[in-house]
Amino acid sequence: MFSASLIMTRYKEPNNITHKSLESLSKQKNIKLTILFLDQFENIETKKYCKLNSNKNIYFKYIRIKPKGNSYAKNIGLKLIKTKYVFFFDPDQIANEFWAINLMNAITKFKCAAVCGKTLPIWEKKPLFISKANLIKELYSLKQYNIKYKEEKIFFGGNVLLNNNIFNKIGNFNENLGRQKGTLLSGEDSEISNLIYKNKEKIIYVNKAKIYHMIPKNRITYLWIINRLYYGGITKGIQNRKPKQLSKRNLYDWAFLPFFAIPYMIGRFKIKYSKLFLKINHNFKKIKKIKDLNDIIFNFILYQKFNPQKFILFKKEKLIYIDISKNASTSIKFSLLTLLKSKKIDEIEIHKLYKKNSKNKLNSNEIENYFKFIVIRNPFDRLVSCYVDKILNKKKLNYHYRYYFNLLKPNTSFETFAKKICKIPEFLSERHFSSQHISLYYKNIYLPNYIIKFENLKNDFEFIKKKYKLNSLPHYNNSNKIDYKEYYNEELAKIVYNRYKKDINIFGYEKEYKELIKYCKNKNKL
Repeated sequence: MFSASLIMTRYKEPNNITHKSLESLSKQKNIKLTILFLDQFENIETKKYCKLNSNKNIYFKYIRIKPKGNSYAKNIGLKLIKTKYVFFFDPDQIANEFWAINLMNAITKFKCAAVCGKTLPIWEKKPLFISKANLIKELYSLKQYNIKYKEEKIFFGGNVLLNNNIFNKIGNFNENLGRQKGTLLSGEDSEISNLIYKNKEKIIYVNKAKIYHMIPKNRITYLWIINRLYYGGITKGIQNRKPKQLSKRNLYDWAFLPFFAIPYMIGRFKIKYSKLFLKINHNFKKIKKIKDLNDIIFNFILYQKFNPQKFILFKKEKLIYIDISKNASTSIKFSLLTLLKSKKIDEIEIHKLYKKNSKNKLNSNEIENYFKFIVIRNPFDRLVSCYVDKILNKKKLNYHYRYYFNLLKPNTSFETFAKKICKIPEFLSERHFSSQHISLYYKNIYLPNYIIKFENLKNDFEFIKKKYKLNSLPHYNNSNKIDYKEYYNEELAKIVYNRYKKDINIFGYEKEYKELIKYCKNKNKL
């Protein structure tokens, strides 16, 4: 009976999917397997599951490793195995019971470097129409040929058997590639495949070696596909290689080619300009503009807005601060430093520090079990604060070119600025002047447990301060030294009211609006 090792790593795939995958491996026939399950986050249930499903021929070894990405995990596995042959398998796949032996028979028959098999989908919901394109099938790591054996140029890492000796010739997996925290980077398998080909070794496709790829509903979305294409561009940029579709393009590939190309090129250019930035220090400001614009475009593609929601998390305290710019966010962050046990830092460094604790997405545990608070502000006052801080402030004159292609120019009048802002639709609005009510919900779920009004900040924040034993609020970014009403006339007040009508109604600023109109009318009489 053949013996081999199998390397399987998990980042954060759920237990219900992972355990189905492990169960299918425990049922492999006519082969002895030592399966290294490399978990990047310890999970007691899976650890027990591995122990319970081991048998005389299939032995599971659960190992907790650092969450540094899939390529790092694969290289850890290669250091630990002692067999001539090694399988790679993903935690969202289900193997046919003869999958492993069919690959083993093929690699010994052809005496090649690697063999790979057929991968079919199990869709959690109806696949998108665009999935008929062969390129999209490749994004989901699907492969199927109607032929018994076929010489192949590339394998997908979740359905492959390699001769371990090949790594002595070509080296291990590139740890700059492959899935990592917060990214959909790939390319580690194609790079190994390419090195095998360059060494004049063969990869053979085996039609009998069949597995099923479980595709969850969160991946059956256009946003996921756009994100995956974007990181495909970054991957090729890192590799400095041209894009190449493995399968023959069909009618759908040609029809959707512009859709495929845009996010890919954004990712590719991001790497290109990042490399250029490292080489040309004297051109830093120019590259910074391009990079900022690039990030903004990506945010729009991924989140359908230029600036997605921002959540600052404190896991130990189970606390979330829903951050809205121009609503005392700097002061709040300084007070919350108590929870980070951080040393005193300046106003610029505070925002950099909180990037590590910030997220654009929340999981179900965070939504249900964390205490969430938010600060809201009079929209008329907030817009003036944005104007003074971002347009009149000479230290922040770069703001006008970073957004809207020079639409917001420095030293323009408040009236001109406000009218331009009010013409920008919500989904294109930058975070300093976007509506506040959109931060109340995440995926149609109402978030805040506690709402603080900027106008009553000190008193309202006292509850949070006592609950979490925070320091008192310092005072930063005092943009409005002049009463905000002085910036308005009656016509402009009505324009701004129409733009931020939902904020005014939801948060109860109708009284302030009426007072502003009255103030403007009295000002005209003088």
